[in-house]
Amino acid sequence: MRWRYAVETYDAFYKEVLAEERRICEQERRKQEEDRKKRDEERKRHEEAKRTQVEYWRMLDGWQFEREMAALLAKRGYRVKRTGKPGDSGVDIVLRCGNQKIIVQCKAHKTCVGPHAVRDLYGTMKDQLANEAWLISTNGFTKGAYTFAMGKSIRLLKIQDVLFGTVGCKEG
Repeated sequence: MRWRYAVETYDAFYKEVLAEERRICEQERRKQEEDRKKRDEERKRHEEAKRTQVEYWRMLDGWQFEREMAALLAKRGYRVKRTGKPGDSGVDIVLRCGNQKIIVQCKAHKTCVGPHAVRDLYGTMKDQLANEAWLISTNGFTKGAYTFAMGKSIRLLKIQDVLFGTVGCKEG
């Protein structure tokens, strides 16, 4: 009888020990998950903060610049379609805001963009029946580019204009 009591007592004790170990393991797993989530949130905040710095944008290659710009414009309320690829007729992104169609050409150049790119975009805008065209540059535009764009539905936007300006879709 004593032997049976000892076995039952041991079994009960062993079950309690196992339950406590499981509880401790579960607490540790939850803590690790919370820590991972905090690290991920901090990394995301850091990445978002980088995207507000002009130098970040200037370090991107052309494809990365187009992709990041499309994501930024989507956050600003535009319906975005990326089209940038060889044979895209000079259109990297098509934006929709209400019934407006805006075509966008992105230029991640190390120098100022000249009038030839503006002329090409203007022809594409007419061909695509767009309401407006934007040329977005990491390093600005030449005087000739501004002169050609004057009086046309073309916006020459430096990355600073997009990051810190009022570019955004206000559908209503």
